[in-house]
Amino acid sequence: NILKYPRGYTWLEDVKRADNPGTGEFWLDYEIKDFRNRSRNPSLDIRLRLTMLNDFKVDEVSLTSMKPQRIKTNQNIDHFEKILVRRKGADLDSLFTTVYEPYSGERYVSDIQQVAIARSGGAAEGKDDVAKAVKVAIGDNRIDYVVYATNKDVVYTVTDGDYSFDF
Repeated sequence: NILKYPRGYTWLEDVKRADNPGTGEFWLDYEIKDFRNRSRNPSLDIRLRLTMLNDFKVDEVSLTSMKPQRIKTNQNIDHFEKILVRRKGADLDSLFTTVYEPYSGERYVSDIQQVAIARSGGAAEGKDDVAKAVKVAIGDNRIDYVVYATNKDVVYTVTDGDYSFDF
């Protein structure tokens, strides 16, 4: 049977799976290799931190290696790491939220957290409207809020800092 595995899964190798991670909030830290030698300083410790901030429990987290397609054989890497996160069930409506943080040496992001938001004006929220806010602290002196909403006619307030936004 040619479709023994779901499409795309035949490229995955060395799968490590947590079948019941018990949370929707976690982080991973990756070492980034300059396989094309583009950096002016090849000794840099380049990293990428992935922080997931889901307000629901995920059912599976898998870490795997994946072989890239061979387009230019002299410039491709042998493999790259991939994360797969999944929820199982019927009638799920999931807003997966991830912050990607590139850095070298020490992290400059000191804190990442979900913050509460509430409707404060504009149109009434519909049953399918979704909104979310994430607070990102940069060092000791700067705080950024990343916000998302599906309805541009609703005004929301970030209750942590009393900031209003709409789209």
